[in-house]
Amino acid sequence: MFYLSTLCDDADQGKKLLNAAMNALFIFPGLVNCESGSTVTSDNAGEIRPTLLWRAFYIQELNMDQFDSISFTSMPDGNLNYNDTLDAATKCFYLTAV
Repeated sequence: MFYLSTLCDDADQGKKLLNAAMNALFIFPGLVNCESGSTVTSDNAGEIRPTLLWRAFYIQELNMDQFDSISFTSMPDGNLNYNDTLDAATKCFYLTAV
């Protein structure tokens, strides 16, 4: 399984870029060499590349927003060490609940 992605201005440009990448990386089903079991194409018969059995395209429009401010808080124990975060949060809330 391979995942390819590209940034583009429109869907057609994205499809062209992804198809070009797939053509460079994979062989599409065609003639099969019975001796080796590998797929052979006429243009690159000596080149070994994986065969692509199926593909799916997913097109997503990305929008960027601008925020006026970002709010953040420190960890419950005041440290940036994430290894003890759960223990620190448990102690913090346990002490305030008692």
